[in-house]
Amino acid sequence: MRRDGSFFERIELTGDYGEYCIDLLVRSQRQGWRVVEVPYLCVERQSGQSKTGVNVMDYIRRGRHYVTTIGRLTMHHRP
Repeated sequence: MRRDGSFFERIELTGDYGEYCIDLLVRSQRQGWRVVEVPYLCVERQSGQSKTGVNVMDYIRRGRHYVTTIGRLTMHHRP
């Protein structure tokens, strides 16, 4: 993310949980922004519970939203 804030002036976050990440990555690349991976260390939670899911049905529900987001982005892509 740019330090001067210009990135979020041009791209509005949409979606919930993981959908916003999928949407953000696709739309930012389409607008010509350079997307890079920044490594991080994932550690076990000290408290709380994952919002993505705690059982198979939760993952299926969330996954449905991810697929819908990808479909929407694909349908609205204008090369």
